[in-house]
Amino acid sequence: MTQQRWFRVGTLLALLAVTLVGCGSSPATPTNTVTGPAQTTTEFYTWYLTTDRDSGSPMVSQAYYNRPELAPAMVATADASLAAYKQDGFDPFLCSKEVPDGMSAGQPQISGSRATVPVILVWNPGTSSEAKTTLTAHLVRTDVIWQITAIDCPTSPGTATK
Repeated sequence: MTQQRWFRVGTLLALLAVTLVGCGSSPATPTNTVTGPAQTTTEFYTWYLTTDRDSGSPMVSQAYYNRPELAPAMVATADASLAAYKQDGFDPFLCSKEVPDGMSAGQPQISGSRATVPVILVWNPGTSSEAKTTLTAHLVRTDVIWQITAIDCPTSPGTATK
């Protein structure tokens, strides 16, 4: 009877291990319902600024397509800007031709299922030539996540840098 009990315990542990391994191997579905619009904005820009640019711009490669932080409307806007980006280098996510060295998200303004988040981009931080600009990210809350729907540039397109 003891051997039968150990067999049952072993079988139960084996099933539990298989279940846990199976759960761990599937890709996680990002949900940012708790973190809010500022965290969504930070997650996107952190990814965008740290993407390996040696292998090409995330704009040119359209790596932004599968980003959960972007609403379909923002993806369509980026797609429409792609030809201009290839011609003059203006990046619609950065409102700039130059890639900043860092970013931070400001305090979101939330109204129901809509929000705006200031995005502060910085070039040459901590130096005498440090420059900053602030964009505005517009977000909408879907059933489970906040998504960026538009980005307002602070000045004429392509002039947001230094």
